[in-house]
Amino acid sequence: MAHSIEIHSPFLDWNFFQYAMSLPGEAKIETGKNKSILRESFEKDLPEEIKNIKFKQGLPATDIKIDAKPLMVIKNIVNSGDFKTSSHWNGKKILKDFNSQPDVNNISEIWKLVRLHLMDKGFKERKKETSLNKIKSKEKFNILN
Repeated sequence: MAHSIEIHSPFLDWNFFQYAMSLPGEAKIETGKNKSILRESFEKDLPEEIKNIKFKQGLPATDIKIDAKPLMVIKNIVNSGDFKTSSHWNGKKILKDFNSQPDVNNISEIWKLVRLHLMDKGFKERKKETSLNKIKSKEKFNILN
């Protein structure tokens, strides 16, 4: 959470994740209120104080101090094959931007994509683990029966 990378287990269904990522930002944040789809879905059940909350819970995304260690982490990730071939962004262009004389703003923007990449990678790994656990559980169930 220190780097605003969070996994919310109840919403790890891959189809739901893909659907949520495909929605435009305006559908998710309306009039300064986050989770507007959930709020609208449960509008009749939520008290006014919850419906009108406009702040984001959790830790805010923070800028990192650009020194040798974060630069090495960013460099390793933007050079990785899965980052460069991502369907979400032009990894080769980002790598080129990173390798050219980048300024602090450019590095900060690249860092945001790196965080998003790590989050996406975490979701995929968690999905794979969940699928394997389901298979193992089914096998154990079949052995017991």
